Amino acid sequence: RPCRFRVNRPVGRSLDIDCWFLILCYCHPALLLELYQDVAPFYRLLRDNPMVWKHSRINCFGHALPQPPSDLSEFQYARLRHGTGCMSCGRSASRKTYWAFLRRWCKACFQSKTIPQEETVPFFRDQNGQDLFYLQSCLDFAYIDSWGNYAGVAPYFAQSWSSVQRPHKIVYLRRDVQAIVEEYAQRSRENPAPWPADAGSWATTKSDAAARRRRFAHDMERWEVTCRTEKRQDNSCRKAQRREYFVNMALQLSPPITLQEMEKCPSFLRAIAIPREPKNSSWMQLRPKLELEVEQL
Repeated sequence: RPCRFRVNRPVGRSLDIDCWFLILCYCHPALLLELYQDVAPFYRLLRDNPMVWKHSRINCFGHALPQPPSDLSEFQYARLRHGTGCMSCGRSASRKTYWAFLRRWCKACFQSKTIPQEETVPFFRDQNGQDLFYLQSCLDFAYIDSWGNYAGVAPYFAQSWSSVQRPHKIVYLRRDVQAIVEEYAQRSRENPAPWPADAGSWATTKSDAAARRRRFAHDMERWEVTCRTEKRQDNSCRKAQRREYFVNMALQLSPPITLQEMEKCPSFLRAIAIPREPKNSSWMQLRPKLELEVEQL
C-alpha cells in the first residue's frame, strides 16, 4: 500500500538514492545549485552523480540551451548560469557572467584581469624580435565599450582582424597572454630545430579550440538575450492583465470607479506595475486604498 503521510508521524523509511536521483533530475538547476551549496547530504549526492546536472538542464531548458564545451563540466555550467558572487574577490552582488572567458566577476575584477589588445604588442615578440601576433588567434577575447564595460564576445565567424567591424576595443585575459607566450618560448627551447615547422600546426590546434569556445559564448549570449526578451514580453502581458482585471472590478463597484479616476491614484499605478497574474486577493488589497484615494480626488 502507498505510504500515508501524517503531520504528527514522521516517515520511518528513507527514500532510496535512485528515487532522489529521479527527483533531482526534474528539479531546476538553480535549485540543485542551492542544495549543493547549503545541504550536506545533497552536496555529496550531487557531487557523486554528475549526470543529474545534465538531466536537470535538459528537462528544464530542452535543447534551446547550448551544449557546454568539453572542458566545462555540467556543474560548472550551472554555476555560471545560476550562481552569484564574484569568482575572484567573492563579492556577493556580482551576477554578470562573462561567457567569453567562462567566468563570473565583478566589474573591478574584470578590468584588472583583462588587457586591451594594443597593450599586448610587447608580449608577442620572440627573443629575436620576430612578431608573434598570429598567437592572438589562439586566445579568448571579447569586446568592451568606451566605458570599459563588457560588450560581448567577438564574432567567431570572422576570418581576419580587418574583416571585423570593431566599434569597441578588444581585450584578452592577462594570464592567457602570458601563458601562450611562455608555452611558445618553452616549446621553441625544447625543440629548436623542428619548432618553426611545428609552430603552425600547434597554433592551429589552439586557434580551433578558441574558436569553439567563442562559438559557445556567442550562442550563450544570444540565448540570454532571447530569455530577457521573452521575460520582458511576459511581464508586459501580466501587467496588462492586471490592469484589465482591476479596471473591470472597479467598474462593478457601487458607485463605479472609472479608468480616468484610477489613473490618478498612486495605489493603482503601483499595482499594475507588478508583473504578476491578477487574483481576487490582490484586488481586495487594492480596493480600500483605491476607494480612499478616489474620495480625496
